[in-house]
Amino acid sequence: MEQELTTAARGTFVGLETTAGEGISSAVLDYGEETAPEVIHSLLVDFVSPPQFRTYVPQVVQGKAGSVSYVTTIKIEDLRGGRSDFQVEANFFSPSGEPLALRVNGQEASHLTLTLRPFGMAVLVSDPSAELRLGYAVIESPRPLVVEAEYQVSSDDSPLSRVTVRGGEAKMIQSSLVEVSPDSQTDTGIAILNPQPRAVLVELTPLKESGNRPEGIDPPGVRLRLEPGAQTAFMLSQFCSLPDISGSSCNFPTGGFIGQLHIRGYEPVVVTTLRLVNGLPQAGLPVRSLEPDF
Repeated sequence: MEQELTTAARGTFVGLETTAGEGISSAVLDYGEETAPEVIHSLLVDFVSPPQFRTYVPQVVQGKAGSVSYVTTIKIEDLRGGRSDFQVEANFFSPSGEPLALRVNGQEASHLTLTLRPFGMAVLVSDPSAELRLGYAVIESPRPLVVEAEYQVSSDDSPLSRVTVRGGEAKMIQSSLVEVSPDSQTDTGIAILNPQPRAVLVELTPLKESGNRPEGIDPPGVRLRLEPGAQTAFMLSQFCSLPDISGSSCNFPTGGFIGQLHIRGYEPVVVTTLRLVNGLPQAGLPVRSLEPDF
């Protein structure tokens, strides 16, 4: 697209717009043979459609299995403030990416629309007495939000464990501290979500404190294929049982392992990790990346 500033148009407002599916990434102003210095007095950029920010909770669970019940509490908070209320969309999906109806705040739905005040907070609590269901959540809003998920496990209504993890953004290269120890009954739970509209390959490589792979695990480790919108969750102790498509050799150390798990998506993915003792979540583990948030 080109627009020429004629003599009559000098000093007037000139607007740029696009009707294509993608936005304008750059604009070049050519003053031609004009010898006098030109000045851009102001440059205003406005969105015809406001941007949407997505924060992911890669693991949500609700319901009861025998005497054990599970509750996920999602806290959504606005730290930026503003002058007006705004809407937040919360969507729940099954591990295969299909809409998942959860009983949240007494209402069973796969989609919720919330109104958040500036500096306000919304809390979504799943029903521990409902049918047992697993999946993930996507929180979408016109501004960045802080999202936390708290997981509580109870037996006969007596709490057994409670941990909190931060909602995440999709990134390509991530790493988390991990541990598995048969002696202390310690394991690490990992959830990986592919938010892309196409299948993504994800390489998982455990690394010792020295930065080397454990003996018995050939490069690149385990390579998973996640379908569009799909999520997978597993224990570190199950690492070599994952559906690896790379065909590499994998024999995880039987005596235990402490180190880090390097996660590389061929496109951005979302990762959450938890430390478990005797099968119960004890702490959320930090997932690190050099890529910036939002």
